[in-house]
Amino acid sequence: MRRVLIVGNSGSGKSTLAGALTREHGLVHLDLDTLAWLPSEPPPRRDLADSAQEISRFTAQHDAWVIEGCYATKPVIAETLAAADAALAPSVTREPDGAVTFPTSAHVVRWTRPA
Repeated sequence: MRRVLIVGNSGSGKSTLAGALTREHGLVHLDLDTLAWLPSEPPPRRDLADSAQEISRFTAQHDAWVIEGCYATKPVIAETLAAADAALAPSVTREPDGAVTFPTSAHVVRWTRPA
């Protein structure tokens, strides 16, 4: 996997999984939160077209990457999915005692581009 898209809800383990892939495979990491919000308090949502342009720049500049976030709106995610080799959707597991298990390979739904 050289280009990986990770999508999921807040707290699902996206950043944990992206960090592991970054370290293990030498990928460049982009957290979509950095593109979704303008730098003010409270942060307003950035224009979707601007976010999509930033993602396009990022993917053009890097051959090997992992992009993660919970933003599945069409202009933001469509081009990224088209460029990705794999798309992952991690999920955390809650144990009966309330403990949380973060993603392992057993907790990831995976799509890989057909050859």
